[in-house]
Amino acid sequence: MRDKKGLFSFLNIDSILDNLMGFVEKKIELFKIEFKEEAARAGAKIVVLFILSMAMFMAIFFITVGLSNLLNNLLNSTFLGYFIMAGVYLFVMIIFIFLNKRFGINKHLEDMFLKILNSNSKE
Repeated sequence: MRDKKGLFSFLNIDSILDNLMGFVEKKIELFKIEFKEEAARAGAKIVVLFILSMAMFMAIFFITVGLSNLLNNLLNSTFLGYFIMAGVYLFVMIIFIFLNKRFGINKHLEDMFLKILNSNSKE
């Protein structure tokens, strides 16, 4: 047993193990910090995208209401303009569904978002 202790002290295995454990602990701390930074960036992007999406939705909504009222005035109707605008949106939705089935827009959008996220994570 004494020979093993002398061999360990000769090879400095105790200090090597201490250094290795310190290195692993520092790597874990660094990973935690980097993860927090990435989570903060992702959270900020989500908030910005949400605010922009809401602003875009409100703009489209009010433009649609305005166009519907304009059509109502032009057509001398109280409701026909709203039905026409609903039909326009229904037509756009049908076209989008057709294009999605035909050309797989989901995959293209997914690739585009991944490219954006990967390029932003390198900053």
